[in-house]
Amino acid sequence: FGILAVKTLQGIRRDGRIGLSGYVPRLEMVCVIDVLLTLIVYWVMLVPSMPSAGPGSEIFAFNNLTVHLIVPLLCLADYALFTRPGHLKYRDVYYVVIYPLSYVLVSTVAGLLGFVYRVSDIDGSPVRFPYFFFDWDVVGAGALLYIFALVVFFLILSHLLYWIDRKRK
Repeated sequence: FGILAVKTLQGIRRDGRIGLSGYVPRLEMVCVIDVLLTLIVYWVMLVPSMPSAGPGSEIFAFNNLTVHLIVPLLCLADYALFTRPGHLKYRDVYYVVIYPLSYVLVSTVAGLLGFVYRVSDIDGSPVRFPYFFFDWDVVGAGALLYIFALVVFFLILSHLLYWIDRKRK
């Protein structure tokens, strides 16, 4: 967003025009998909596993709604409205997994080296991994299944966005 803001201001100063501000559509597509990861994983995988999911719970607090719903939807709207279609290359669809897999790698290494993300509400034991679906202490090698499924899902989503980009052109 910083790059977009600077480029937009430069365009206004240079010729006074305000138009499409999508200067790096490939990076924008990757960012949109990765921010949608926040929305989808939170609402589909994390909220159902939370003990208190009713109205008034922390799930519906302003900060949670902002981070896990409003910002991802605004990023998607920004991408749809302001990027120039037809600039994506097919290989771009695979770049979307760089950040999530890097996050999994760093979180896993940190957990294996002893970093504690929180203390379990159930038994007071240290939780070394941030999410249940790749908590190697709890699900073991089953974490690979969750990770693989998420990678496949996001590749499908990025292919869909690539297809839409081609149709918009």
